[in-house]
Amino acid sequence: MNLGAGRVVFRHRSTMDVLDLAARFLVQERRAFLLLSAAVLLPAWALVMLVAHGAGNWEGALFLAGLFAVTADLPFTLLASRLVFDADVPVGATMLDAVRALPRLLLGRLVQGLVVGVGLSLCGLPGIWLAVLLQFLPEVIALEKTPVFKSFTRCNRLLSGQFGDALVAWIWLTGLQIGAVLLFDFAGRTILRDVLQINPPRPVWKDGHSSLAITGMFLSLPYLSVARLLTYLNIRTRTEGWDIQARFVAIAQRLAPGGAP
Repeated sequence: MNLGAGRVVFRHRSTMDVLDLAARFLVQERRAFLLLSAAVLLPAWALVMLVAHGAGNWEGALFLAGLFAVTADLPFTLLASRLVFDADVPVGATMLDAVRALPRLLLGRLVQGLVVGVGLSLCGLPGIWLAVLLQFLPEVIALEKTPVFKSFTRCNRLLSGQFGDALVAWIWLTGLQIGAVLLFDFAGRTILRDVLQINPPRPVWKDGHSSLAITGMFLSLPYLSVARLLTYLNIRTRTEGWDIQARFVAIAQRLAPGGAP
């Protein structure tokens, strides 16, 4: 990894700064993310809608939506991690790499769900602690290529001395994910009822499911994936001194023959 070639400045950032940077990064690289969304999210959304409305099986649709929610972020994480260092990243190659990493991610997500679930059953607090600790599991597995069970130890080392910042980031990212689902459900029903004069579906908080809420979940995935990746990079910048390394690289480049003054 060449820190000197990064297209994002590696420095200590607040959580709000990271969230703002994620939005600007997504807009700047919108073409690549739109292509990837069309190739990944659109078929996944269509399959969930088919099961929900075509087969009338909402339980199966919710299961598929949950499965996509914890796996479909993988290609977006890989794409964003490469765009941080390179402006020209083939979307097709990124998807192939995501397919190769998918089995390890599925196993990691399964173990993560089990340990967090057990933790939540113990008065809740251990589950929240584990959820914060393991929030960067996809990045550790996919980007650092750490074996699945060693990745849990790596997550613990990664947050050494940074748990407070990781907790704030987890609260924001979790809140944004829930907010996107509820906001799209509310806004969608309002538009259908007041603008298009179409009878809207019942709210998600009444039926426990909603096509609009599921659509909001899919639409929020690219931003949340980028925000989590940049948070992961921010944490690594703090724990591994990437900002200092990047400055030394810049100094070395200036001092080299023919370097910038």
